[in-house]
Amino acid sequence: MVPVIDLLNHQDEPNVYVSYQAARGGFVVEAVRDVKAGDQLTRAYGPGPNAFYFITYGFVPAKNVHNTLMVDLSAEQERLETACREAGKEEEATCEMKQLALLRRAGIFRDPTYMDFERRRDQTATRGWVEAGPKLTAATTVLCMDADQLQSKALVLSALTGQRVSEAVDTAAAQLSMKKLVEARDAMATTLEQDVKQLHMCAYKGVNGSAIPRLRMHIAEKRLLRSCIEATERRVRMSQGPPAPNAAVALPVS
Repeated sequence: MVPVIDLLNHQDEPNVYVSYQAARGGFVVEAVRDVKAGDQLTRAYGPGPNAFYFITYGFVPAKNVHNTLMVDLSAEQERLETACREAGKEEEATCEMKQLALLRRAGIFRDPTYMDFERRRDQTATRGWVEAGPKLTAATTVLCMDADQLQSKALVLSALTGQRVSEAVDTAAAQLSMKKLVEARDAMATTLEQDVKQLHMCAYKGVNGSAIPRLRMHIAEKRLLRSCIEATERRVRMSQGPPAPNAAVALPVS
């Protein structure tokens, strides 16, 4: 907390920039665009997901381009770590060893030796949780690759950059991603529609406090989850390829 500076509100496009300058003996507030008399001074609190803003500052930005959705892959990480411990120091690395090492090097799975530091530095850093999107796609793809495929630098690069590996791997990875996303949706206590209805009710009744920013956080999270599920559904269909020419087509009954 810095006196006066901590009174500045957040804005995605602020009009001032705050920095500590040792040569000038303290914090400096500099205008980054024209500020008229009577204008409110605002600064950007920095990139972060909605949960970070809500926990730290008690509000949620209206449009947060840095918002993320975390998906639980802790069971998969624990399975790999258990398999590696049981394998011990075998001369040849097992498939699980290769998968775990690759996911750690890519920064997708966190190494437990520095998780405490990471959790202090980043409130979203939770062991076994992966951001929905490219990181989830990369994680599920690596988890579906066999030892021979993991030996190929070209296939590993394809897996980590969201490119095609093989029809079998791509299909299995898309299905695993879908399973995890659906589990995340089903674990939520309320639906998107219920939260939107509750938000409108709070606004109608003039409810103040933390209820409205909390609902906005949940709504943004569920909208992001819904879009991720829809994108993954398309990915599942694409990985399975077009239907066979003679495949039966269900026609609507009039």
